[in-house]
Amino acid sequence: MSERLDAIIIGAGMGGLSAAIKLASAGLRVRVYEAEDAPGGKLGAEVVDGVEFDTGPSLLTMSSVFSEVFAAAGSTLEDELELVRLDPAFHYIWPDGTELEVRHELGDTLESVREALGPKAEAEYAAFMEYSRESGSRRGRTSSTARRPTSSA
Repeated sequence: MSERLDAIIIGAGMGGLSAAIKLASAGLRVRVYEAEDAPGGKLGAEVVDGVEFDTGPSLLTMSSVFSEVFAAAGSTLEDELELVRLDPAFHYIWPDGTELEVRHELGDTLESVREALGPKAEAEYAAFMEYSRESGSRRGRTSSTARRPTSSA
């Protein structure tokens, strides 16, 4: 006789694993199927000539979502992961030599955007960040109107 399952999750990436943890924590019998040799989905690493490179996301955004998953499983994000805050968070280099640093403090990033890409890009980025902040504060609520960021030319 086969095992009775309440849920089957296809894919052991971050989304599939998170769903499986929350469902199992709610008492459901869950099985996760993964096509690759290891879980993680796009989150992985490769070693080339002794140097390890991330092959997927290396930035954790919306850590509160992961905190909720670990809490459902009776743990905490801090107990399970050691998070390392890097500054700058990103350093982009384009083929033409343009460089941009994204930092944790918005003012520092805006200054970097202005220096690298000009005042119009700075205004557009500021508008986008304000839109993102407002959208994040509405998380979990529905709205009948969607607003788009605007920029001053």
